[in-house]
Amino acid sequence: MTLRRRMSALRGTGLQAAALLIVWTAAIGTARAMESGDLMIAEILHFSRSSVYIDKGEVDGLTPDSELAVYREGRKIGDMRVSYLARHSASCRVVTAEGSFEHGDEVRYMAVELTPVAKEPTGPTLRVEDVSAKPLVLPLRDVGPHLDGRCALEWGAFDDAGDTGGDYQRPSVYLRLNSRRLFHRPLELRVRLRIEELRRSREVGSELPLTERLYRFYRLSLTYDDSRKPFRVAAGRLFSYDLRAAGSWDGVLLEYRACKRWRIGVLGGGEPEITSGKPEFERRQWGGYATYTAGTRGRTRYQGTVGVVGRYDGGGVSREFAVVTNEFSAGRRLRVRQDLELDVNREWRKEAAGSDQTLSRFNVLLERQFTERFHGHVGYDYFRNVRRSDTRDIPDSLFFDPLLQGMRLGAGYTLSPSWTVHARVGVRDQSNEEKRPVYGNARVGWRDALGSGANLQLRYAYADGRIAQSHAPSLDVRRQFGSALRLGLGVGARTYEGQDRRSFTAEGQRVRFYGTYLLTRRIDFQWLYSLASGDIAPGSRIVLRLGSRL
Repeated sequence: MTLRRRMSALRGTGLQAAALLIVWTAAIGTARAMESGDLMIAEILHFSRSSVYIDKGEVDGLTPDSELAVYREGRKIGDMRVSYLARHSASCRVVTAEGSFEHGDEVRYMAVELTPVAKEPTGPTLRVEDVSAKPLVLPLRDVGPHLDGRCALEWGAFDDAGDTGGDYQRPSVYLRLNSRRLFHRPLELRVRLRIEELRRSREVGSELPLTERLYRFYRLSLTYDDSRKPFRVAAGRLFSYDLRAAGSWDGVLLEYRACKRWRIGVLGGGEPEITSGKPEFERRQWGGYATYTAGTRGRTRYQGTVGVVGRYDGGGVSREFAVVTNEFSAGRRLRVRQDLELDVNREWRKEAAGSDQTLSRFNVLLERQFTERFHGHVGYDYFRNVRRSDTRDIPDSLFFDPLLQGMRLGAGYTLSPSWTVHARVGVRDQSNEEKRPVYGNARVGWRDALGSGANLQLRYAYADGRIAQSHAPSLDVRRQFGSALRLGLGVGARTYEGQDRRSFTAEGQRVRFYGTYLLTRRIDFQWLYSLASGDIAPGSRIVLRLGSRL
């Protein structure tokens, strides 16, 4: 019995030694296959609203700061940077892109050498006990805070060459910030604001001072979102992509993930003031929605939302309406979207509208990729203006309440890798006008024109409306000089001719020079100078911006 036990122990030790030898050999082979500077290829797994997920991770030579290039048919179409890193996958954010990425695009990056580091692990550890060996200590990777965004200092000025004397200067500060895993917790901070000071050369009315400081908070929110829990909580100045009709509000958003496909949310708070963006809690807003999602973004996917929104001013009804949206996509081949808003009229709104319900909005858009070179879209728009608390006391003779509806068509064709053509046309029917406005535009793009490295964009816009007919041709030329400098030059003209009894003619010309210079990988300097002449806002404008990518 003693001899058998010894032989069994030896066999167990031999098996363990063999297993360790195999693991060590595989590790050495992996480290050798991915030495520093090796080009690696990854594939796109799926997409989310703000991220692209790939099938390579930490063991494949990626780091939290890795930069990746996206290629399609051998041509670079964009750049990405790693946001979250797992052992065999990674989440990336898009830095630059020509259009949208899709499945089948090639993701390239330079692998980082995998070199074992002989040091004691720090932080939380996981101990795996083995009866025949010493405890194996493995470090647990803590995904720390991640910060991205952009901040900029800007100075702008306008020298009015007309008779109004509307000169001004406009220094401003812009900040866009996204911070995830704040304080090593499932917290996300989003900030998007612009602070500017408008310095006028003369007084414009009695209510506008010579110097005016404006604070514009487009987004300021803190979100708690733990993927292991079925709920999400957000507070601050918010915007919901599931309930876009609610716009922005100052308050809270509570969302419950009932299952993998269903999400239910409720929101409430104050409606910001329209012009200044200041919080206005006397004007309240409440709402709720239910969203159903099936499929994968970038492939076959459906998402539908049903919601209600109520706006109240001083205790009275301002507007109450229901929202229904549906969106279906089959990769890049097909996309269909529908939006509907149905107003429910009660109290004073019922008397003003003359009915219990009003269909205020209905839009349908169908986009189709017929071939790799040809795509098109067709849409229908329906819009009716409705009264709110701020327009309640306006007399019917002054309240402009038209019914706008019409069709729009568009198409694009890639003649070659250098030439592309896009065109769009639409017609609208307005209830209080006999004439149907027609509008359209066309664009021709030429990449690397005549082998010079310059990109040309020729545009033409046309509109034949109820008041005037307009024509607007323009030409833009852009070129990259090295890796740091990009310059652009644009020229254009616009003419207006009055219709029917409104006999007038106005025309204007403009030229602009703009560019970007990369001071470092993260800091850039941008400028714009434009000069306009003729009847339409004559004068010169200059904008200087120093920006940094966070």
